Amino acid sequence: MQNPVVSIIVPVYNVENFIKPFIKSLQNQSFQNFEVLMVDDGSDDNSLKILNDISFFDKRFKIISQTNQGAGSARNNGIKNSCGELLLFLDPDDTVSSNLLKDNVEILQSSEANMIVFGYDVIMNQKKIREVYFEKQIGTDITDARTFTNYYEAGVFDTLWNKIIKANIVKNNNIESPNWIIAQDRGLLLEIVKYKPQIIFNHNHQVYYHYNFKRAGSTVARFNSSATLSIARTINIIIQILKDWGQEAPEKLIYLMVVNGLYFDAGIYNSSRLTFFSSLSFIKEVNKITELKMIDRVSIKKWHKNLDNKQMIKLIVTKLRLGFLISFYLRFSHEKY
Repeated sequence: MQNPVVSIIVPVYNVENFIKPFIKSLQNQSFQNFEVLMVDDGSDDNSLKILNDISFFDKRFKIISQTNQGAGSARNNGIKNSCGELLLFLDPDDTVSSNLLKDNVEILQSSEANMIVFGYDVIMNQKKIREVYFEKQIGTDITDARTFTNYYEAGVFDTLWNKIIKANIVKNNNIESPNWIIAQDRGLLLEIVKYKPQIIFNHNHQVYYHYNFKRAGSTVARFNSSATLSIARTINIIIQILKDWGQEAPEKLIYLMVVNGLYFDAGIYNSSRLTFFSSLSFIKEVNKITELKMIDRVSIKKWHKNLDNKQMIKLIVTKLRLGFLISFYLRFSHEKY
């Protein structure tokens, strides 16, 4: 029997209310030569029963069961059991457009690239709140700090589900997903980046993935202080990657990683979801994270022409470790800084 072209790998955990629309969107694909590895990560609802019912009638859906070990472990289990020459990692509480595979497989297979990135939208309470397209090629090869920074700024390393990846770069290099509580997508993508992949973008100005932001109880919907430590961990990985390439992180990349990613997104916005005194304690812990010291390498005088007023304030707040003031402001103004 001929192997499928695409292996779609899906970690599943307690998604009984979302899994049927997701599966239907896969069955509606205009490109049909694929397999779906649904890895149930110890669900205690009806998710596994629904999967078994689907796989009975549609043999492209292969069900793998494991004890609860996390999405990273489930993805690794899917990779190990996959047969396709291309890998697509999806989340079971989202849906996809019917031409996702047809359009993107065609582009990727006709190129020398290892990965294709495509457009998506964000849905909240059944309303579209954002569309993301990639209008231009940022650069094909990630071989230097400048190109890496451009990819980082564009959010290329944030999510797995808007990419199709050639399996050989993953399997030949024994790449695995980290089994972190959060930021696993970025962790796996950074493991791939170590091997300097060629990346292309779908410029069709079409939405192929519909990201559901976010069902109650999902990992990203709940407050999780480990998000801050996970972001710090990815910063360490990025610094090591660039060091292995014989390069240092540019000031712009440090700003994006430390100010935006670590101090504000993971630190301050997380703390604003706590009680006031817990927030103060949490920010105090964030201020101790060693990666924050990197911001001392960014010169306000040297770099101020590259920043608007809001960015300048964020840089100063981070340098002076004044996150508790911003957290206090967010709590009582109900604004996102």
